[in-house]
Amino acid sequence: MRTFLPLLFALLLAIPVTAQTVVDVIVASDVHNTLEAAVIAAELDDDLSGEGPFTVFAPTDAAFAMLPDGVLDYLLMEENQDSLISVLSYHVVPASGPSTALTDGMRLPTLIAGDSLFIRTRGDSVTVNGVLVTTADIMASNGIVHVIDAVLLQPAATVVDIVVASENHTTLEAAVVAAGLAGALSGDGPFTLFAPNDAAFAAVGEDMINALLADPTGDLATILQYHVVPGRFYSTDLMDGMMLTTLQGEMLEVTISGDTALVDGVAISVPDIMADNGVVHSIDGVLLPDAITSTQGEPAFAEEVSIAPNPATNLLIVQLPMNILSDATLTLRDLSGRTVLSQRATGEWESLQISDLPTGTYLLEIRASAGTIQRKVLVQR
Repeated sequence: MRTFLPLLFALLLAIPVTAQTVVDVIVASDVHNTLEAAVIAAELDDDLSGEGPFTVFAPTDAAFAMLPDGVLDYLLMEENQDSLISVLSYHVVPASGPSTALTDGMRLPTLIAGDSLFIRTRGDSVTVNGVLVTTADIMASNGIVHVIDAVLLQPAATVVDIVVASENHTTLEAAVVAAGLAGALSGDGPFTLFAPNDAAFAAVGEDMINALLADPTGDLATILQYHVVPGRFYSTDLMDGMMLTTLQGEMLEVTISGDTALVDGVAISVPDIMADNGVVHSIDGVLLPDAITSTQGEPAFAEEVSIAPNPATNLLIVQLPMNILSDATLTLRDLSGRTVLSQRATGEWESLQISDLPTGTYLLEIRASAGTIQRKVLVQR
């Protein structure tokens, strides 16, 4: 018996015992000073030191630093404690959620009744509302802490609400309402909306915008539906070469350039704006489906025209039929209608040098006495 007791004591010492609560984990961390201050200011430290279990998605100091100027100061003001409590509670799940139990497409209810977090898994990586979990499974006596690299913000009700609430999407708001799509995009979804900002619409030109708004259920509705993909695709889901089928029926092509994701050659400037019924990515250009440059009613030579590569990087090769070479002109315009390149045809194979053009969508016009056609051209770097 005497020889057994020391052995038993040694075995008990070898069993890891976690005495720290999720709050203790945050307090002990060198990269969660802001979160610690916020939890104390919200007076949630006692609650989160309780029995639990809790799963805390813990934004780092760098994550809080990325909030727009003034937001953190506002939240830490005593009179705004309710708002701070709401933000912090959105980061806490009232259950134990180790990374091994998080599955793709899972929704986790938060401390805020009715709100949930959306989980995606890709290989060994886990994202919550599109935000990467950088360090997983820090165990505590009353739960688990997962470190994340951005602050989670409660979603607006729908993708339409996000557009309406944005100061940079007023033209898109007017277009969605005019086209009668606000009701459909406020439905269950989920939807991924690639949302052109006001600067993107301004580049298209006032005349074109007015023409589209004059027939909102025609070309305008077609263009807007081309910006919506059924399903929820965060930036972490977008991969180089991915093709996404839109509500309009045509497909968007995703390309990745460095840290930037592009759709049809247009950059996503602000990704992963969460909504209850999907996600919004703000983009820097207006996307045009092929239907807008329809082949219906085109001259007969249109069938003999080919363009490659498309998307293109430095050189665009256009094959023309022999019967229009005597008077054919090729004109490349950006979406504002500005001519960026124009040349007379000199042979069956025409080379257009586009290496100086910025990434984006362009319209190539081929005009001859036999008629005129337009084709969409994507330039990407």
